[in-house]
Amino acid sequence: MASGSGIVLSSVRDILHVVFRHKWMIVGFFLLVVSTVTAYTYLTQEVYQSEAKLLIRLGRENLSMDASISGPTMSINRDTESEVNSELEIFTSRELAETLVKEMGESAFLSKSDETATGGAAQQELRLVRHAMRAAKSMAKRALIALDIKSDLTPHQKAVSAIMKSFSVDVEKRTSVITARFEAGNPDLAQKTLDNLVRLYQEHHIRVHANQASSEFFEEQAENLRRELTEREKRLDEFRTLHGITAMEPQKQALLQQITSLEAQVNEAAGQVSSIQAQVAGLEKVLQGHSKMLEISRTSGRANNAADAMKTRLIDLRLKESDMAARYPDTHRALLELRGQIKQIETTLAKETETLTEVTTGVDTNFQQLQLDLDKMRSTLKAEQARQEVTALELARQREQMNALASGETALKTLQRDVELAEVEYRQYRDNVQRAKISTAMDLGKVSNVSVVEAATRPNDPVRPKKTLNLALGFVVGLLGGICLAFLLEFLDDTLNTKEAAEKRLGVPVLAAISEKEFDACT
Repeated sequence: MASGSGIVLSSVRDILHVVFRHKWMIVGFFLLVVSTVTAYTYLTQEVYQSEAKLLIRLGRENLSMDASISGPTMSINRDTESEVNSELEIFTSRELAETLVKEMGESAFLSKSDETATGGAAQQELRLVRHAMRAAKSMAKRALIALDIKSDLTPHQKAVSAIMKSFSVDVEKRTSVITARFEAGNPDLAQKTLDNLVRLYQEHHIRVHANQASSEFFEEQAENLRRELTEREKRLDEFRTLHGITAMEPQKQALLQQITSLEAQVNEAAGQVSSIQAQVAGLEKVLQGHSKMLEISRTSGRANNAADAMKTRLIDLRLKESDMAARYPDTHRALLELRGQIKQIETTLAKETETLTEVTTGVDTNFQQLQLDLDKMRSTLKAEQARQEVTALELARQREQMNALASGETALKTLQRDVELAEVEYRQYRDNVQRAKISTAMDLGKVSNVSVVEAATRPNDPVRPKKTLNLALGFVVGLLGGICLAFLLEFLDDTLNTKEAAEKRLGVPVLAAISEKEFDACT
């Protein structure tokens, strides 16, 4: 325990030795830090912060209420976080700062509040020091501008930049509330500026979410579409009248029934024609083997009077030929004619029989009946063929009409579709007209989904500098920094300052120790 206490005492003694050895350096560093922090705290321009809260809720801006968007109203698939972030971008846009500078003027943000402030001598001296510091800072900026290190800004740009730097917007965790803050050297200026920023933001929010087209535009488009709809309906009626179309489906059904009936009639007529043609062919074949006349009676052995008369005539001509042959030569013309007559009668007589058979004939009634049936069949065949041709022509005509109706159906459907599309577009634009008027009225009434939960507050105390905190931190930093600096110097010092260090370094005991003060007194 004694050994442990000796070590502790030795360590504390060493620490105290270092502290007391560098006490004036520690005190000097402490005073430097504290004075610097104090000067910064009291010379720095006081900053006041105004605060406002706004609620972003789902409203008409988050729905497809824009009249330029066709179709039914529906929610957009966006979460609340993205919606709030979008509003933050609008709130912190540079356009608001530029508009605010135009309204309030550049001097409101470029002049310092303490330049016209009144007060006692201390306040006047403090204001002079601050003015000198700002003058030095201004000279430094001009030097940087001259060296082309920093850009030279116009008063308007400086005012806008000052607003952007002093303005901040945050979102409260797990809420749709955004908190806007503005810092200024004057509490009234901070409140007024933030109040104007909130107002400008609400107006800009409405403009951003406003309809991109006016109601007059949609009324004009709706009127154009109405005329287009009327023209398309007129073309549809003219097409119906030209092609005789009243109702497409009933007409198609009626034509299909007629075509089916005519096809059945054509097939039936074809069957009848084939059947009759077969019957006619059969009758013709039967008639080919039948004679029209029928033998009724036959009488044989009767005298052939014509043959007998020719024989008598032949005898007379021969006698006359003998007489003339005796008187005339053989080349006599009359003799030659006579001999020709004789030869002709002989030839005819050779064909005649001695007796004749008398046959009595009459018309065959069966042949007549068959011929009559054949004539009837042929007439019926012609009638059936004529009926088949007429039915086939009517069928062809109905089919052509059906084809024409089918061809016209495509054109009719196209015209009907054009009319339906024109009607839908016309109705949509009529709806858009109403929606545009409602949206415009709401915009004029400044109705939006942004509500002010807390108006811009007037700060009573400055947010910077925090005097108590700064002085406390200066005191702690000065004290700890001085001690740390003392130990750093001790660590870097190679001289022998203690008896223990001398004995450890030289390896011999120390008999006596003379301080620097005692040494100076002896000399």
